[in-house]
Amino acid sequence: MECVSQLELKRLGQVSIPTTVTYLDNRYVYVGSHLGDSQLVHIDSEPGFNGEMISIVESYPNLAPITDMCTVEQGHLLFGRSV
Repeated sequence: MECVSQLELKRLGQVSIPTTVTYLDNRYVYVGSHLGDSQLVHIDSEPGFNGEMISIVESYPNLAPITDMCTVEQGHLLFGRSV
């Protein structure tokens, strides 16, 4: 039985502090964060001009913390609206 004898850590770049990291496909990764903006990033095959291998494709503003919410009916519609 083989075991891991060494581990290599390589810095790819900087993203928000993640709560969740989800690999999507084709080197795209969703970084969900409670502490900063969530991001869609691409892991590049070669370092960019700044030496990083991560490109931020999209950034989604963090609206946290949401501490109170209620659902209001909208008359004839089949669904409510959160306010």
